[in-house]
Amino acid sequence: MTKPRYLKTILFDMGGTLEDIYFDEEMRLRATADLASILASAGIHLPLTIPELYGSIIAGLRRYKTQQTVANRELPPERVWADYLLAGLGIPTETIEPLADELSDFFETRFFRRDLREGVRDVLVHLRSQGLRIGMVSNTISRGQVPALLRRYGIREYFDPVVLSAVYGWRKPDPKILLHAADLASAKPEACAYVGDTISRDVLGARRAGFGLVVQIPSFLSSQVDTGDEGVKPDARIGHLEELKHLLQHRLPG
Repeated sequence: MTKPRYLKTILFDMGGTLEDIYFDEEMRLRATADLASILASAGIHLPLTIPELYGSIIAGLRRYKTQQTVANRELPPERVWADYLLAGLGIPTETIEPLADELSDFFETRFFRRDLREGVRDVLVHLRSQGLRIGMVSNTISRGQVPALLRRYGIREYFDPVVLSAVYGWRKPDPKILLHAADLASAKPEACAYVGDTISRDVLGARRAGFGLVVQIPSFLSSQVDTGDEGVKPDARIGHLEELKHLLQHRLPG
């Protein structure tokens, strides 16, 4: 009988995993109007209607996602906005750069609706009581959005390390970002669990990193981005984070 590999660290994804996440065109058009106001307050007045500006941003986002799919590199926010999301609009790069962090935070929080999933705090308290170290690995174009939301939700204290693609420069499914988080947690990959919502980013990345347990919790976001067969499956698929308590009970030492 094979002895189970005990877990010491559990790493979470953010959007779609700890958070319910949703977006549609109507809410993004409203957000684009507010984004235009941010640009205007910085002296950037564009000869575009809101739908035209929205279309330009989304087209730039698609171009950026295409390069991400090939390279799995996350560019600094300054490059994301200057080279992709606001590219071709005649805005000098040096004008965009001071706004990049604000624009990235705005994009991540206003182009998506985010709400903390039910029961997150109780699950985190339980996992800590079992001796697990808890961390986070999140793909994001913002340096500040994830830490700010963790503080707003009142759960920042539970996560160490917090590794963001916008800071580290690599994004899931590249295993580098997950292995970096494991290293920061002083844990071998096989002693790590990863919980995420997408097959194409979270499950594939954790498999490539050699993590000991890979768990999927499907979301609206995963229904949007998991459009093909990635050839990998999670060890478990759950519908509520509370299920982690039972799932992990035989994978902890002692």
